Amino acid sequence: MKFGKANDRRFDAIAAGIPPFPYRSLKKALKMADQKQDGFAQWFVEVLVEQVGVADRQWEGAAKRALDEHPEAADPQLRRLEAWAALATEALRKIVKKYNKHLGSLHGHLAMDRVQFSY
Repeated sequence: MKFGKANDRRFDAIAAGIPPFPYRSLKKALKMADQKQDGFAQWFVEVLVEQVGVADRQWEGAAKRALDEHPEAADPQLRRLEAWAALATEALRKIVKKYNKHLGSLHGHLAMDRVQFSY
């Protein structure tokens, strides 16, 4: 099964209480950028940074809530958030790899460290 098709189900199974990482919408945006001309690669990078920032803020908020509201019961939720973070990092790695494959030779390769996230 393809990563994108199974992605939302994996996030649902984790049940971390935050939305799935937006892999499918980022993949569609990348495909759109790949089919267009000048400026769309930069547009995609801006979209990527914005979407990762949104996911990061949601993850960070959920982690703080788990620690602040019920510190004694935080361990299971923190494990779910850790699993969410691992899957989100894998999704981001795949998006960056696709960007580099399709647009990297024309617009420069994108490094994972260009996209800031806490998880």
